[in-house]
Parts: sequence; C-alpha cells; structure tokens
Amino acid sequence: MGGGRAAALAAEISRYVYQGRRRVGEFISPRQRQARIATITVGVVALLLVVIVAAISPDGEEPAGQGLALPTEQPPPAEATAAEGLGSATPGEPGTTAPATPSRTPRRSTAPAIPPPPRTPAGPTTTYYEAEDALLIGAAEVSNMPEASGGQIVHDLGTDQYGRSGQISFTRVTVPIATRYALTVFYVSGENRYALLSVNNGPAYQLGFPSNGGWDRVGRQTFTISLNAGQNSLTFSNPYGWAPRLDRISILG
Repeated sequence: MGGGRAAALAAEISRYVYQGRRRVGEFISPRQRQARIATITVGVVALLLVVIVAAISPDGEEPAGQGLALPTEQPPPAEATAAEGLGSATPGEPGTTAPATPSRTPRRSTAPAIPPPPRTPAGPTTTYYEAEDALLIGAAEVSNMPEASGGQIVHDLGTDQYGRSGQISFTRVTVPIATRYALTVFYVSGENRYALLSVNNGPAYQLGFPSNGGWDRVGRQTFTISLNAGQNSLTFSNPYGWAPRLDRISILG
C-alpha cells in the first residue's frame, strides 16, 4: 500500500513538472525561465523527500526508538540513615533522622592563672602549763589564791629548816623542733628567792626570782632554755632553801 501511494505521487509530480515547463516556456523570457526552473526543482526535491518519508512510515507514525528522548523526572535522593553518620531515626517517625551533633574540642583558656595569695608565716605561739596540773613531789602542795590564773598556786617548794623538801615537775612540755625557747615563770614571792631548774633530768642551773612586793601578787621572770623536739620535762627544786611559789609557766616558740 505504501508503494502505490509513492508511485501515484511521483506521477503527479512528473505531470506538474511537465506542465510547469510548458507554461514557463510560453509566458517568460529565457532568464526568468531558468530562475523559475531552479525554484521548481528545489520544490520537487523537497516534495520527493516528503514522499520518501511517507513511504518509510506508511501510517504516519514515528518509528519506534526514533525521535528525541525526553528527560525523565528523577526521584529525590534518599535521606542518609544513622549508618551513614547523620544521626539516628526519631522514635515514632519512620524515615526521619535526627541532626548529627558535631563534636566539640574544649578550648584551653588563655587567661593568665591567678597566683594564690602568699602564705603568711606563722608567728611564734605561747603555750601555758598550770602548776596545779603538774607532778608534785615531796612536801609540795596546792593552795587557793584568787589572783592566780587558775585560782590556785603550788607552795612549799624547796627545803625548810627541818630538811623537808618539795619539788614540781612539768612533764608534758611539748615543742615542734629542738631549739632554744623563751620560758616565762609566773610566781609569788614577798622576798628574793631562787630555784634550780633541770631540763629532761639534766644538770640543774639556778634561776633568780626577786620579790614581787607581796604574797598576794603574781610576778613573772623570763629565761632562755634549750628543749628537744617533742615532749620535755622541767623540774623546779631548791635543796638549800625556799623556792618561790608557782602559778604557771609558758613556752614561747
């Protein structure tokens, strides 16, 4: 069927060309004739191309697989899952992902450090030891005296005319290091007296106590002695006469 249509079209074209040439030869000049013949020839060639295309596709449809390919719509890219490092799916919402939380590296502060305040060196401290709390030896006794620090003093220290003697020993005098310390003796004496002091049962040396103006007043005398680190004992005595009555002693250091 396609071949018959092509033959019919070719016959029509031949007849049209023949008639055209005849008419052109009758009414136009030779130069115009050549121009029109060229125009007619171009038209004939174009018509032949149409005929050939029609013969190839008899139904007028475009052959399968021919023509321009139209762009197809691409599906949107799938969202990243937790396995790809973009967070885990939100519970109760399938297909949604939580945004990834970027890790933060702590930054070091560039501010200068504030130095601690300077330490104030500890000054010397004074420790007091009451006579009534010390170790009393022999005839030494405790008596009341309102003017004393604890309301009491120790008397009958030393030796009387009958040979009776009394001593007092402070056995818990404690210091941090072995060095020299200031010893202050708080005493009561209405006359000049002296006592012998032995440190840690060592050799005794004599301490003088002048009168403080009466037997109801407390005076003080300060001496320098050497002590060992830790606990020490200080013993007061007088084998040759009376020693002053004692209220307390103190160690400064």
